[in-house]
Order: sequence, then C-alpha cells, then structure tokens
Amino acid sequence: MSRALKILQVIGGGEIAGSKHQFLELCQEQIRRGHEVKIVCFIEGELSTDARIMGIPILVMPMANILDWRVIPPLRRLIQQEGYQIVHTHGVRANFIGRIAARRTQAHIITTIYSFPREDYKNILKRTFYPPIDRLTVKYADRLIVVSHGLKERLLSVNYAPEEKLRVVHCSIDLGTAKPSKTRERMRKELGIPESAPACGMLARLVHVKNPFLLLEVAEIVYREMPDALFFFVGDGPYLEDLRKDALKRGLQDVIRFTGYRKDPLDIVEALDVIVLTSLSEGLPVTLLEAMALRKPVVATRVGGVPEVVQDGVTGYLVPPGDALQFANALISLFQNPKLMREMGERGRKWVEENFSLSTMAEKTDNVYFEVLGR
Repeated sequence: MSRALKILQVIGGGEIAGSKHQFLELCQEQIRRGHEVKIVCFIEGELSTDARIMGIPILVMPMANILDWRVIPPLRRLIQQEGYQIVHTHGVRANFIGRIAARRTQAHIITTIYSFPREDYKNILKRTFYPPIDRLTVKYADRLIVVSHGLKERLLSVNYAPEEKLRVVHCSIDLGTAKPSKTRERMRKELGIPESAPACGMLARLVHVKNPFLLLEVAEIVYREMPDALFFFVGDGPYLEDLRKDALKRGLQDVIRFTGYRKDPLDIVEALDVIVLTSLSEGLPVTLLEAMALRKPVVATRVGGVPEVVQDGVTGYLVPPGDALQFANALISLFQNPKLMREMGERGRKWVEENFSLSTMAEKTDNVYFEVLGR
C-alpha cells in the first residue's frame, strides 16, 4: 500500500474509560487502513492489557515519574532503528518524553491535545508544573491535533502554539462496538431503578473541571417537582466522599446514587433516560457521543467542544455553566415528555453516524500525517 505509514503511538498508559477506548480504537482503525502501528506507553495497566487483547503491538517502558529521562535513549533508538515516519504523542508525559526522543530523528512529531492543560489536574503541584513542562517541548511538534474548535480557540488565546500548526480533528466512536452488553430492563433491575422512575446520570471523573457539585444543586431542584427522579454519578475521583456528604446534607440520599468507577459504562447509559454533563470546560466529551449513539438525549453545559457535539434543542439541551435552575428545568422538560426524549435520542444517533464516525477521524488524522510528510 503506497500510502501505508510506520506510526509510533506514544501515551502515558494510565488512561481508563473513554480516553483509553478512544486511543485504542484509533490505533486499531489505523491498522485496518494498512498502517504499521506500535504503541509505547510508560505504565502497565488497563490500556496495555486491552491493547494486547486487541492484538495491537505494544511496548511498555516503565518510568518512575515524568522527569525520568532514562527512557529517552531507548525510545530514540526504537524510532531510528525501526524507521518510524510518525511519532504521535498523547498526554503530558508522552508529549514531553516522545517529542524529545523523536527530535532530530527521521520521524515527524504529531501531538493530540484533548483538553485545556491547566484544567486536567486537581493536584496543585501537577497543575503548576505539568503545563509548563509540556510547553517546553511543544515547539518540537510538527502539528498539533486538537479535538474541537472550541479548544483550538482557547489554546490560541494563551499563545500555546502558532495557529498554522493547529488542526482540528473531532473525537469519534466506533459505532460497531458502541453497544451495551445488557438490556435496559436488566440494568435497571441491577441498579435498583423502578421502571417508572426517570433517571439521569453523569459519566465522568469526579474532579473540579467536571463541576459535579452542580448536579447536586440540580437534583435538589428537580426533587421538589419530581421526587421519584434518580441521579447517578458514574465514576471515581477525589470529590467522591465530599459529594456523598453533601448529598446527605441536602437530604438527597434516596435519589443520588454513586456507582464508582465502572467497566461497563455503556450498560449504565442503556439503563438511563438522559445523560448529563456539568463541566466547566471540555475538549470534546466522548461520553456524550456514546450516549447519543445509544439514542439518549443530553443535557450539558455550553463549554468547549460540547456545542460541536450536542445540537441545542435538537439532540438535547445546552445551558450556561453553573446555572443549576436552567439545567434542572431542561431535565424536567425531558423527564415529563417521553416522546421528546425518544425523538431527541433518534436525532442524536443520526448526528453521530453522520459526523463522528471512527473512519472519518482516522481519515482526517491521516491527512495531518501526509501533510507533514509533504504528500
């Protein structure tokens, strides 16, 4: 195949849930398209395990921390000896190490940016030091793929990189695998959801940028009008215990459910009526694409790339960040109108099919590769 490339995908390795699936599906699709792909990661975990199960070649180079430079020489030798044309990095650790290792080799360096760097970390040390570490080497990247136009504008506003280096490639999902393994009835029974009860849920890490406490405010408002409505927090994170305490303080212990981290997020989505997202900032949330692929309407805050995913009033509702009352009213209007929920769900499925397919993302990623190679 004349257009086949040798691609080294470099990632931290600690990724879970949506970010892990997104990355591995891209690698798998690139292999289907005829490219020779290998993954290098620095942590043994779910990602490396799943890559092996999927048959994607992977090499784990263990690192003690982000400044463990011992992996750079062997990574550089790998790039040179195996003749990789593209080194594609994902995440701050991989960006820093991968760019340095690939610099002054024959490879071109591509980086995908999924979110605004400073908003990825609750830990004050990481929030302070990781973004500057990332920016030290951003100049070595030939192109920077950003997952939404909203994120691109934010990066340009802080002079993260020259505009001529930025290319927008939306995240996507594999509609062939975006299917639940259990029926709605079975999952509602497992989760303790009465068949007649309206239920919504947020699938996200419980961290500052997701603003999960807003959903408690929303639940409190909805509860006054619809006391049978249920709210699910699907995910783990540093705010989990504080959210439990706040729910108890508000007297919402009977309507708020915390599932913790789940390996079956699509089964959870299948059981719910509406998927919600209360974020303060987003790149492009794959969880909303998955929800729409399963024909679920969405209520989310109008931030980052969310308006590029959700068509307001068509596939769901968008509300200003932090506005609990407007968020609650949008939810109530859906809960009280099952026909509207079904119609929005069907339109959402069609929108994802037409605009966020895995093959489209892989094709656009290829275009970035061929651009830097001069083809």
